[in-house]
Amino acid sequence: MDDARTKNVAVAAAGKAGDWPQTAGNTNLDALYRRHWAELCGYIVKTFGHGPPEPEDLAQAAFTKFAALDDPAEIRNPRAYLYRTVHNEAIAHRRRESTRTKHAQTVEQVYASNKTDEINGERVLLAEERIRIIEGVVEAMPAMKRNVLLLNRFEGLSKAEVARRLNISPTHVKRLLQQAVTECRAAIERAEGRGRE
Repeated sequence: MDDARTKNVAVAAAGKAGDWPQTAGNTNLDALYRRHWAELCGYIVKTFGHGPPEPEDLAQAAFTKFAALDDPAEIRNPRAYLYRTVHNEAIAHRRRESTRTKHAQTVEQVYASNKTDEINGERVLLAEERIRIIEGVVEAMPAMKRNVLLLNRFEGLSKAEVARRLNISPTHVKRLLQQAVTECRAAIERAEGRGRE
């Protein structure tokens, strides 16, 4: 993404950046962008490399989050906020990638171990049925519970990260996650119980 296009996206996300009063404690998004974009990208490259994710994408995410704040003027040190945001985004991305890699390796190990154990049609159908059951249960969940499950189990976010992302307490995240997993297991057990009758 070129600098001009990225700048336009950041400013558009902020709405009227010029509406923020310029004081010693804050600045408008356009000035912030011009002042810190290059150094922020440089910090990302130096600390995390050239990607993925691309340094420009991380910087864009930081400016977008800053622009989305209810009152950006409350941020006493916008530069520090931007640095902390890109750092957190990069760590979260690495954690998600690590989780995806572990899942992929687990699937490969299962596949390799099953090469000697014939994968028959019945086992494939059983696996597909379980997936359909879980999808149905997840779709029927209230939005908050579904989001907690998807962010934790599929995006690899920790319970604390999920709590921050959804603006709820970690205790509430833990409770919703336990309920969601229990509901999925119970649905599979019910379906398999019916199949054996």
